[in-house]
Order: sequence, then structure tokens, then C-alpha cells
Amino acid sequence: MMPEILKHWTLPTFGTSDVFSTQIPTSCANHATSSTFWLSKGSQMPRTGTSMAGYILYAQESSGSHPNAREYLQVPLSEPLVPGQRYFTGMWVSLADSSRVAINNLGMYFSDTFVNEPTSSVLPFVPQVNETRVIKNKEEWVLVQGVFVAQSPARYLIIGNFYDAASTTAEVVREKGNTFFYRAYYFVDDVFVEPLPELVVPNIFTPNGDGLNDSFHIKGLTTDLWKLQVYNRWGKQVYHSDGYSNDWDGWGLVEGVYFYMLEHPFAKDRYRGTVTIVR
Repeated sequence: MMPEILKHWTLPTFGTSDVFSTQIPTSCANHATSSTFWLSKGSQMPRTGTSMAGYILYAQESSGSHPNAREYLQVPLSEPLVPGQRYFTGMWVSLADSSRVAINNLGMYFSDTFVNEPTSSVLPFVPQVNETRVIKNKEEWVLVQGVFVAQSPARYLIIGNFYDAASTTAEVVREKGNTFFYRAYYFVDDVFVEPLPELVVPNIFTPNGDGLNDSFHIKGLTTDLWKLQVYNRWGKQVYHSDGYSNDWDGWGLVEGVYFYMLEHPFAKDRYRGTVTIVR
């Protein structure tokens, strides 16, 4: 059943990252929420769907592991990155209930080639995106995200901790427990990579029902993460969307000039200007 649950993902090292699912028996260590196995990691549910992954990103010497023991996950991209193109990438993570420590340095590295290293230690790569905050949340999912410019036509993404113990901040969040868990173990779900093209924002649209230029259509808008706010000349907000998808048609508004602010809440890209409605 595991190959059906976790498709395309592989292990780039000797590390043994895990997959969890609500589709397998509760007596299995890899059931997502109610495992009766003695090494159960916690009770986190997948953020979406029925499956998620988990891996060790840091190990203290008292855990029985080398202090630089690491686990990683690798996946091929649906298409190579375009050199010079900006990308927004991220993953949702949650610290396992059983982890004794929480860390920073949750990273994302884009590789030109498939990685298969005979090691259980730190991979010698510099991640394009790296989380500097210590992620302690065990109850909710936390977004690790960043924007980078592709330097090569990378074909693979590897996620994990690419820094040694001396370069990783570790904070104790659980004083007692099985020594196996003197580690930082994180669940991960909903990994994504999206291009961030330069947007072309129109300065006029004509919502008259003729099927041509009837909405405020922004060229290059490929995701619904953009936030759009529109104001009239008196500063009153007349439209708002936290996930704009090129569907504002100016309904209920008179002809005239309106002011807009379009922003990406994570990438911090922002566009401001005016648009004229002509009916």
C-alpha cells in the first residue's frame, strides 16, 4: 500500500524518513493519528488529504544517534526550473508531539541531478530556502516558505536540515520521555513550488457583458494566493479578495477610476495603481 500512498518521493540518503496515512491500520506505527506502536511520533493529522511524511532533522548525542544524523526527502519536479525565473516555494510542517527539541534550519534545496548519497549525516548543500525561526508548534501546521531566483534548470527538490549541530539552534521543548525522542522530528505536508512571473495589470476593463475584457484580468496570475483590495476615489473599499482569481467584474460600481493594491502575502510582491471601469 505504501507506494500508492507516497508517489514519486524517494530517500536521497541512508536516512529512513517516514510516511503516515489514515488509510492504514491504527495498529501500525505509520497510522497518522492513533498508532498503538510504542514509538508513535504523535497525533497530528495530515494538513490536507489522507497522508503526510515525517523525518528526523536533528539528533542529540543522548538519543543514541550521531549528533549530525539527518533524514531527507526528495521528489522530481514536474518540469525543470527556468534559470533567472523567480519562484515561491514552501512546505507546511509541525513538530511531532514526542520530540524533545525544536530547531530552525528547515530547508529546501533544488538539485540539477538525482541525489543518492551513502550517508546518514548532513548533505553538503546550501538550500535556496531555509527557515531561521525555531519551529515549536505541535498543534498546528506552520508554513516554511521563501522566494528565490533559479540559477540552473534544477530537476529535483530535497527537503531537510542541511546544517550540522553546531550551526543549528535547538531548544528543549519536552523535558521527559523516551530517549529515542531526544531528537527533532517533524511532520511535513503540502510541499509546493510556484513561479512568480512579472504581472501585467490592466488600467481599464469594460464589464458590459460582451464577453470581451469583462473582468479585471491580470496577466501572469497563476495562483490564488494574491490579495486584492480596491478603493473608490473617496478611499472606501469597494472590493476585497484574499485569493484573487481574475474574477472581479466591478459589479454594482459606477464607471470611473478606482485604486487597487495587489499583494502576495508571503512573497511580499506588491502592485499599486489605478484602473478605470468603462461600461
